[in-house]
Amino acid sequence: MTDQTGFAISVAQNPYLAPTETTMHAVVTVEFEPAGEPAADVAEIIVIDRSASMTGPKFTEAKRAAKAAIGAVREDASFAVIAGGTRATELYPGGGGLTAGTEAHKRAAGRAVDAMKLGSATAIGTWLRRAADIAATRPGAIGHVLLLTDGQVNQRPSDYDADLDYCKGRFACDAIGIGTGWNAEELGRIARLFHGTREYCRDLTDLAGFFTAASERAMGKAADDIALAVKGPKGFELKGLWQAYPTERDLLPDGRAEAARRTVFDLGVWGAERRQYLMELTFPPTGVGYGRDVRVELLRRGETVADGTVSARWTDNPAESEAFHPDVVHHRAQLAGIEHIRDGLRHWRRRDPAAATRRLLTALEHAERVGNGAQAESIREFLDFDGRDVTIRTDVSREHELWLETRGDYTVQTPSSLEGGGA
Repeated sequence: MTDQTGFAISVAQNPYLAPTETTMHAVVTVEFEPAGEPAADVAEIIVIDRSASMTGPKFTEAKRAAKAAIGAVREDASFAVIAGGTRATELYPGGGGLTAGTEAHKRAAGRAVDAMKLGSATAIGTWLRRAADIAATRPGAIGHVLLLTDGQVNQRPSDYDADLDYCKGRFACDAIGIGTGWNAEELGRIARLFHGTREYCRDLTDLAGFFTAASERAMGKAADDIALAVKGPKGFELKGLWQAYPTERDLLPDGRAEAARRTVFDLGVWGAERRQYLMELTFPPTGVGYGRDVRVELLRRGETVADGTVSARWTDNPAESEAFHPDVVHHRAQLAGIEHIRDGLRHWRRRDPAAATRRLLTALEHAERVGNGAQAESIREFLDFDGRDVTIRTDVSREHELWLETRGDYTVQTPSSLEGGGA
């Protein structure tokens, strides 16, 4: 790891291919240790759904959670609070801007949250657009939006799409759903576009803890405008690129070509953390004894701060070509399991419980194989093991569905990373 940047890359793979093979998989691990760097300037924008469906305990706990998140803002950071209805209403500080995270401002913001009244529709795109404009008033800061909702988007699709396009690149966003009326796909789209997470808070009494943790993570961010560049030889093709830890995310659709055979993928903002990426690459047939290399570069504001190499070497020795790197096996199994979860839920929604059961049992096998206990437990909640045959539980609810779908996002590290290895 370099003292100058704090970033490092390592590549895990078996580089050997049989003479007729053309597909290579590799795991790229990126680590960041911002030791010695001053705390980054962070702009935290808390967005609370105040639509009519938020009445009762949901509104009470949302207010408590918002105040907890405000409390986690560093004194040298800045923040704002938005109440979301048909329009985005700036609760604090108002005037289209941010305010310093001093105790006096936090107390005043808490009073504004307490005074918040219920509104009407769930126009999430409008709320995020306002957050983007507020974040833009502090262009040097790392913007983070903490979004809470209990409902589905009440906007014309074209307007909503335009709002999300407007916000791209302006902040990171963690989205939390409560109740059972929200759309997991909508929050998943927000999490993917804005390099964040989607969460389901099943127990309202836990909501303040969710908000505090998300705000504290935001306060720890230290580097923004991070990207991964992949450049290969003539005939090479990048067939797949997924963030495989700590959450699954398909990055390939969002890549941008910047030069011949060079594609760049935005990785969002970083604190002290490790992320792992699974790559699938293809090459034209080359011949025994020959090889090809693909360069992987980590960019910070367009400058290379770390790099690595994914290699392909053709051999006629089966002992070399038939070996599989355990990190590659681990993440391929995880991603396959996640796809089985999603496929199982699709079959369940189509009222095909037999197909849903088969997919979820396969997903459970994958989760147990890689050691993802939380994901395995969420699958078991969906299934009934009491009878002669495993079936979907008769009392499966919307709550179970949302919990399983969101747990499917979260992955576990490779065993070599836990042991301190990885390359």
